[in-house]
Amino acid sequence: METKNDKRVTFGRYLSGVRLEKGIELPEIAKQIKVNIHTLHLIENGDHEKLPDPVFTKGFIRAYADAIGADRETVLSLYKESYAQYQNTLRAEADLVVYGKKFWLHLSGALGLLLVVMGGSFFSLTGPGLWGEKELGVEASGPLEAAETTPLPDGEKEASATKEETPQPPDGAVNALPGKTDGVTEESAEEKVGMIFLKITAVEDTRIKIIIDDASPRELLLKKGEVHELKAKKRYNILIGNATGIKLELNGEPVDIPGKSGQVATLMLP
Repeated sequence: METKNDKRVTFGRYLSGVRLEKGIELPEIAKQIKVNIHTLHLIENGDHEKLPDPVFTKGFIRAYADAIGADRETVLSLYKESYAQYQNTLRAEADLVVYGKKFWLHLSGALGLLLVVMGGSFFSLTGPGLWGEKELGVEASGPLEAAETTPLPDGEKEASATKEETPQPPDGAVNALPGKTDGVTEESAEEKVGMIFLKITAVEDTRIKIIIDDASPRELLLKKGEVHELKAKKRYNILIGNATGIKLELNGEPVDIPGKSGQVATLMLP
């Protein structure tokens, strides 16, 4: 069903209307003005996409109008109006294509930026302060700050001048005092056989989480310069908040820690 807009007069409908009113066949016009009948069909259909250059098309329209006794100025005016609308449509489609390309380009850029921001947020959240406790498959037992010495009563200070009292170290820890590098406590040769010794030296302020054998996980907030010496029977699982923040030695041999500054690293030793 045609709408009112579909019934508007175009240059092609104007020519075909006059031709049909006068009972003239297209082959007769094609023979008279020496334009092939296919081109005449394109003119009547107003098919700008398939019609030749406007310079040639205007010449065909003038000849067509003269052959059927139509007003050439009227039909040329209708043609110019129709061709201008066609050009506007082409420009709008081209603009839409360009806009579509820009849209996808901007969208790709925005998604890339979003991924960068999300990645930065992830590393920020997994740095000192917030931890992914499930990295090692256990629940956190709460932060364990660096141990502090217990102050002695005034009456005992003099007696303990040469002997420093220290807090009980974590399970499996031989020495967990900041900056203390005395080594492991005295043990019998039998106790040392088969043990795995780990030395942790903090080169930057760093938080670590460590599981010794099958004990509960411990968190340590290490200050630059701190040294911790630990012992285990089986293994160490370590989560490091800053991959370059500590140095490790396992049984006296240096341990390579994968990752860059600020990145989280996980190790299972040995």
